[in-house]
Amino acid sequence: MSENTVKEVKRIPNLENKLHWGLRLHWLCYGALIALYSWLNLTHENGAWGVWAFQVVPLLLPLWSMLKSNHKAYSWFCFIILFYFTAAVVSVGIPSEHVQTYHWLQLILSITLFFTGMMCSRWIQYNKYWRQQDEQQAPTQA
Repeated sequence: MSENTVKEVKRIPNLENKLHWGLRLHWLCYGALIALYSWLNLTHENGAWGVWAFQVVPLLLPLWSMLKSNHKAYSWFCFIILFYFTAAVVSVGIPSEHVQTYHWLQLILSITLFFTGMMCSRWIQYNKYWRQQDEQQAPTQA
């Protein structure tokens, strides 16, 4: 194969539907993780505003770009969520009586956010690509 050959990109079946439900699941888990940290730090006697800010502010950094469906923001969000995943694995993996249900919930939410973020990033890229291709071909077909 020569260097100038362009690889053809295949269409993903049901891309719009996958993107729609992937984004819904991503935003549901995103809100649930922020609500979990808010509940743990703002309602419990051991909670603190500083700890809450330390846990929630990094999650809010890519928010504006994710709301604009920027695929790079979803990719960066996945890097951020890896820290939460690591903390959850450590919390669940410590053999003690202090492993609570919210540690498991944090682990499940961080795993789900990582996978939905990666898939939504990819699906947003493909969706934008195929919309551009369809727009370019539309004037030639008319």
